[in-house]
Amino acid sequence: MHASAAGKITRSADINLTQPVHTILGGTLGTGDIGFPSAHRSVQSSPSLVLDMDQALTPTEKNGFTLIDIEPDKMTFSIFLWRPPQPIEEIDTMSPALVYEVAQQQ
Repeated sequence: MHASAAGKITRSADINLTQPVHTILGGTLGTGDIGFPSAHRSVQSSPSLVLDMDQALTPTEKNGFTLIDIEPDKMTFSIFLWRPPQPIEEIDTMSPALVYEVAQQQ
């Protein structure tokens, strides 16, 4: 997927999920403007209509990467986004667009 996004799926078609499915799109490392799907289909990325999803970060067509901190009781996803015409020098000092935490299920 040529996007960055995060959230949890709470329903799939007729199935209500008692334990949501956390979904992270980690970002594309180097797609130019022509490589993003919306450039060809003129439609922005979005979850399937058969899903209910709580979106913490809506699908965003930017270059990016995700750092994952794994601990015994949780995982923390730090999602970074960048896209021209932003200066390339920003990559070294940017803050995450989102920090998304997933606690261990009991």
